[in-house]
Amino acid sequence: MRGMCGSMETYLQMRGAGFRPAERFNFVYSQQYILEFKNTTESEKQTKKYKSYKDLILAIEDTLVLIKKQGFYDAKVNSLIRKDSFNYEVILNKNQMVEYIEISNKSAFDENIVKILNKYTENGKLIRFKQIEYVAKEITEILSEGGYPFAKVGFTNYKLVNSTTIKLEMEINV
Repeated sequence: MRGMCGSMETYLQMRGAGFRPAERFNFVYSQQYILEFKNTTESEKQTKKYKSYKDLILAIEDTLVLIKKQGFYDAKVNSLIRKDSFNYEVILNKNQMVEYIEISNKSAFDENIVKILNKYTENGKLIRFKQIEYVAKEITEILSEGGYPFAKVGFTNYKLVNSTTIKLEMEINV
């Protein structure tokens, strides 16, 4: 062990006398990435902290998914601005909120499900977007009563018809 105490013999003598070479300490600075969400007014600003850049990006994606579930189907990231090495600002464009959905495969279901869909249908084929959770819940309850307690209702193949209407397919997994 040359270089630290001179020779191995000196080192062993020092160890026997209770001497311990200097402990090593590694200090790691925990970095946080800060993301600022801005709305139209400064009072509606939100700041969130993330442990990594990857977590920050995943949070933006999660936010987009949440916004789309609220009816802003065409929402997208306008910009992601790096303010400094660990601070970012994201600007999301919600675009217009969807008001209606059209279920394209309505005729593929049995009459009880079609009755529920018709109950919520306006203008012959459109269901208000805000009613879709009630529709899914009611269909799930009917299926549960019919012996399928774990049935799930989902929607796939989204297609924007116009700025206020989405056409999609309903899926039922029993």
